[in-house]
Amino acid sequence: MLGAEKLLAHGAFHKARALVGATVALAVVFLIVQAVEYRNHLRELGPTTNAYGSLFYAITTFHTLHVVVGLLMLLFVLCVPKLKPSRSPHRPLRNAGLYWHFVDAIWIFVVVLLYVLPRWTS
Repeated sequence: MLGAEKLLAHGAFHKARALVGATVALAVVFLIVQAVEYRNHLRELGPTTNAYGSLFYAITTFHTLHVVVGLLMLLFVLCVPKLKPSRSPHRPLRNAGLYWHFVDAIWIFVVVLLYVLPRWTS
């Protein structure tokens, strides 16, 4: 998203839009991987199996919902007829980018908390 914002600032509207499209594609891939992960986890671990199962499904579902909101924001940005840099608070690409970076940063904590720490401590 930072790259798209820099391209937009330099007037490369089509390239910025292409990077947003690539981000949308990666978000869709993430959602597919998450669905496969849920299917695999449900074979051995349910939301009511134990505390880890409850936390895993609560946290990852909440994060997935945030990814869907970010994806909708990015799709909105793709629908804006002409992206343009602005000093107005109504900057679709900038606002969607900030939200997307927040979702990315949270994912780092989710991975450490739910994937790394349980395997490291066992």
